[in-house]
Amino acid sequence: MLARAPIASKFAVAGASRVDLRARGRAPAVVPRASAPGQGSTGRTGPTSSRTDVASPDDVRALMPRTVDRARLVAQVSAKAAPAPPAESPPSAFVLWCRGNWGYFAALQTVALIGASYNGRLARKRRLEIADINDKLRAMMAKYEGKLGSVDDDDVGPASEALAAAKAALVAGDFDAAAGKFSEAKAIAQKHGDSSAVLSGAKGTATALMRAGQLRAAVAELESVVDLAVSEGDSSVYGMLGDAHTDLAELGKAGAYYDKCLAMD
Repeated sequence: MLARAPIASKFAVAGASRVDLRARGRAPAVVPRASAPGQGSTGRTGPTSSRTDVASPDDVRALMPRTVDRARLVAQVSAKAAPAPPAESPPSAFVLWCRGNWGYFAALQTVALIGASYNGRLARKRRLEIADINDKLRAMMAKYEGKLGSVDDDDVGPASEALAAAKAALVAGDFDAAAGKFSEAKAIAQKHGDSSAVLSGAKGTATALMRAGQLRAAVAELESVVDLAVSEGDSSVYGMLGDAHTDLAELGKAGAYYDKCLAMD
C-alpha cells in the first residue's frame, strides 16, 4: 500500500508565499549562469558557474525601504565623511637643535640686546656731535661772510706769481699740479721770510690735497703751520683742520679744532 503524501494546508501555502515575498524584498533575484555550450558535446557535465547577475531595476527598487523618504535616503547615501585633519609634520632638525640648545640662543639674544643698546647710545652721541659741529660751522660762516678764501689775500710779494699760478691750477681742477705749485710758492716765501705767503702756500697745498682726497696729507700740512698761524692770528688753519677731520669722520677732533678757531676771535 502506497504512502500518501501529506496535503499542505492553505495556511502553509500562504505562509510560504509571504516568505518568498519577504526574501524577494530583501535580496536581489539571481539567475544561475548556464554552462558553456562546448561542454555538452564532450559528454561531461561541467560545474555550474557560481557568478551571479544583478537583478533588474525593478528588483533593486523593491529593496529600498518603504518607510524612509527617498530624498533623505539619497542624501544619506551621497554624503561624504568629514576629511581627516592633516597629520602634524615632525619638527625639522634645526628646530630640534634649537630646542636642545636654547641656552645658547638666550645668551646670543642678550649679547644682541647689549650691542643694540650700545649702538643706540653711540648713534645718539654722534648725532649730538654733528649738531654741535653744525652750530660751529654756522658761526664760522657768519664770521667769514664776504671773504673769498684764505688763498686769495696775497697779491704782492716775492711768491705772488707762484701763488697766482697755483690758484689757476686749483680753479682748473688740476689738484696735483696745484699742490706742487703751492709748495713751490711756500718754499719761495720761506726763503724770503714772508710768513703771510708761507701760510697762504701751506693752506693752498692743504686745499688741493683735500680736494684730491688725500686728507691725511692735508692734515699733516696744516699741522706744520699751526704755530705760525697762531702767531699771525690766522684762525682759518684751525677751521681747515676741523673740516679735514670732519671728512675723516673724526668728529671729536673736528669739534675741538672748531672751538679753537672760534676762540681766536
